[in-house]
Amino acid sequence: MDIPFFYIENLESASGSIPLSEETSRHVVQVLRMKTGEQLQLTNGKGKLVTAIIADDHKKKAVVTMLRGKNIPCSRKKEYHCHFIGEKCKPL
Repeated sequence: MDIPFFYIENLESASGSIPLSEETSRHVVQVLRMKTGEQLQLTNGKGKLVTAIIADDHKKKAVVTMLRGKNIPCSRKKEYHCHFIGEKCKPL
């Protein structure tokens, strides 16, 4: 099985032990049936990627310990252009 990814919003300020939300804890422990000592990956969706190990496999308050983290730079510049084309309405 590949290492699963989970989204953690405030990952920038996290260090050492990271508590998981109740929803994420339930998914990790009950749905995926992961146990203490197994690895998972956390991301904030902004380029930060953390590999962590489950320290406490509580179904509502799981805690993971950070093993290593890295920042992945965005490789492309996001540019959006909008074009609106309209037609004048004709009376019936």
